[in-house]
Amino acid sequence: MRREASAAAEAEGRGHLLVVGLLLCVVPFLLFAWAERHISSSLASVYNATTPLMTMAVAMLVLPSEPRTCDKTLGLMLGFVGVILVLAPWNGLGHSGLAGQLACLGATACYGMGFTYLRRFVTPLALPSVSVAAVQVSLAAVVMLALTPIAATGAT
Repeated sequence: MRREASAAAEAEGRGHLLVVGLLLCVVPFLLFAWAERHISSSLASVYNATTPLMTMAVAMLVLPSEPRTCDKTLGLMLGFVGVILVLAPWNGLGHSGLAGQLACLGATACYGMGFTYLRRFVTPLALPSVSVAAVQVSLAAVVMLALTPIAATGAT
């Protein structure tokens, strides 16, 4: 009975780590790779800087331990205003495609969801952090390997 419970917990942990691998590795890497065919790497790096903002926004929405407070909301808004100031869209963004920019924001939203998911579902399992990292990256690598014939098509 105890062995069956341990096996079930192990399978649950792997399932959660697969979700984390998808949200922190597979989807954002694919989105950034696609986006940088349409926008510059410097613009992509500015969008990548929204990762902590996206993480805070998602955490405030889905984690009961992270209640929305005036200070957190103000900090989040100021952070996004800072990104807008750095982007300076009123000066134009060159020849950057909107779809590429949205893909970058989608990638950072995945990071925000992934870190929040990790905290909500994996942290309570009290698994060793090195093992968590190794398993989630390994699972993501297997998924990427399976997606390679689809994702690694010629430039279009």
